[in-house]
Amino acid sequence: MKKIWTAIIMLTLFLVAGMHTWAGTFDDYWDFEEGHGIYAYAFPRIRISMDETWYKKTRVVLGEDGATASFYHKDSYTAYEEEGLTGGLLFTLGASVNTDFEDLPGFVYLGFDEEEAMNYYAVLPTDYQAYADDEKIRAEYDELWSGVEDVLDTALIRGSEKYKERDKTPRDFHDSPQEIISSAGYDYSINEDKKTITIVRYTGDEEAVGIPSEIDDYQVTEIGAEAFRYRKLKSVSFPETVRKIGLQAFEYCTISDDLLLPENAGIMDNAFSYATLPAAVTIPAGTTVEKCAFSYCQALENVFIEPGVVVRGRGFGYCDDLALVICADGSRLEKNAFEYCRGLEKVILCGSVEAPENAFYDCSEPEMTAAKESEFDTLKASAAEHIPQKGEYLYQALGDENLEKIKEEPPAELSFHVDQGGYGRTATFTEGEALDRAVELLCGIRIGEESGEWVTDNYNGIYLTWKDGSYTGISLNLRNLEHSVHSTLHTYELENLDEFWSYAADYLTEDE
Repeated sequence: MKKIWTAIIMLTLFLVAGMHTWAGTFDDYWDFEEGHGIYAYAFPRIRISMDETWYKKTRVVLGEDGATASFYHKDSYTAYEEEGLTGGLLFTLGASVNTDFEDLPGFVYLGFDEEEAMNYYAVLPTDYQAYADDEKIRAEYDELWSGVEDVLDTALIRGSEKYKERDKTPRDFHDSPQEIISSAGYDYSINEDKKTITIVRYTGDEEAVGIPSEIDDYQVTEIGAEAFRYRKLKSVSFPETVRKIGLQAFEYCTISDDLLLPENAGIMDNAFSYATLPAAVTIPAGTTVEKCAFSYCQALENVFIEPGVVVRGRGFGYCDDLALVICADGSRLEKNAFEYCRGLEKVILCGSVEAPENAFYDCSEPEMTAAKESEFDTLKASAAEHIPQKGEYLYQALGDENLEKIKEEPPAELSFHVDQGGYGRTATFTEGEALDRAVELLCGIRIGEESGEWVTDNYNGIYLTWKDGSYTGISLNLRNLEHSVHSTLHTYELENLDEFWSYAADYLTEDE
C-alpha cells in the first residue's frame, strides 16, 4: 500500500511542478568528471556537481518535453521499476518564468538566469523514497539523501551572478598528490615513467603561448585539468609531444588569434567548452575529440577535420555561430557530434567519412555536400581565407588575390562612392600621386571588432579596377565593412579609415 501511495504522491508533485516548468530546458545533458573526484551533470543552462559516491549511485531521468530532470537513487529506482512503480527520488530540477512556486512544499529555489529571464528550482520528495524492503538499498538512499543540500548548493546557472563571479575566480587545483614543480612559466608534475610530465597550470604572463616540448629535460606529454582555465590569450600552439589535453584545460578561455593543436592527441571532455576561439579551427589528423570538448564555443565559425579524427557526442555541441564543417577522408563523426549547432549551413564530406544523420541532430538541416578525397586542402584554404580577423589589414583579409597583391600590382583605377539617402557622390582616382596616395591610405585600413551595426540609408563602397580588367568591390555600411561569411552577412568596424575617408572627401563630385 505504501508504494501505491508513493506513486500517487509523486504524480501529484510532478503535476504541480509541470504547471511552472519551461519545456525544453532539460531536453538533454552530459556527465563528466570535473577532476579530483568531482563529477558533473550539465544541462544547457545549469550544472550540478557531486562526489563520486553520488555520481555512481544516481540515475537521471528526463521529464516529458525536456521540462524536468529528476535525480534518483539508482538501486531504489530499479527495485521500484521491477514492481511497476516509480520511487527513489532525490530531487527534480525545473525552471519557471514565475516565482510563486517558492511557497509550495518541497521546493528549493536555486537562482535566476538573467540571460534567459528564468528561475531555477529543485523539488524534493514529500515522503520517504527509499526502497525500504531491502536494508542495503535503504542505507544507500539515506546516505545520498543526507547530502542533497550539498549537491544543490553546487548548482551553477549560466546567466546568474554566481556564474559571473566564478568566471573571475579560477579554482586552485594545487591539491594534486604528486609533487608540483615550478619552472619556465609552468607548474608541472612528473608522470609515473619518470621521463614525461603533465602541465598542471600555466603561471606565465605571455599572451602568445607556445607550449614547450620539454621542461627541465622532461618531455611534455599532457596538459592537466583546468591548466589554462579562464586565461585570456592571443594564441596557443602545442608541440607534437602532447598526447592529451585534459578535462576543462582551456574551459572559458579566450584565444583570439590562433589555435594550433597537436596530431594524434586526445582532447578530453569539456577541454575547450565555453571558450572564445578563433573563427576557424583545424582538428589535426588522428585526434579524438571527446564529449563536449568544444561545446558552447560561440565564436567558432569553421571546423576543418583532418583524416583519422573521431568526434564523439556533442564534441562541438551548441556552437551557435558554426557555419561550415569540412571533413577529410577517414574521419568519423559519432552520434550527436554537432548537436544543436543551429547556425550550421554547410557540411562537406571529402572521400569516405563516417557521419550518421544524427551527428547533426537539430542543426536546421545544413546542406550536405560530397567532395573528392583530394579536395580537402583546397576547400579548407578557400574557406579559411574568407574569414576577416581582427587586426588584419583590410586588403589582406577579404580573400581577393588582386587585393592581396595591391602593393606590388596597384589598380588602374580606385573609386570611392558615397550614397546617403539616394544622394550619390563619387571620388575617382586613375593616375599619378592622387591614385598612389589613395592606395597607400587604403592599405592602412585594418579589421576591427565585429560590430553588427546596420544603417539602411547610408551605403558606401570602395571599387578597384585592375589592369587586367577584373574588378573588386568593398561594401561599407556607414563606415563599417560589410562582408559575407558562408552566406551570412557580417559587419566589422574598420580602424584607420578616417584618414582615407577625409582624403577621398576632397575629391567627391555629385553623381550625374
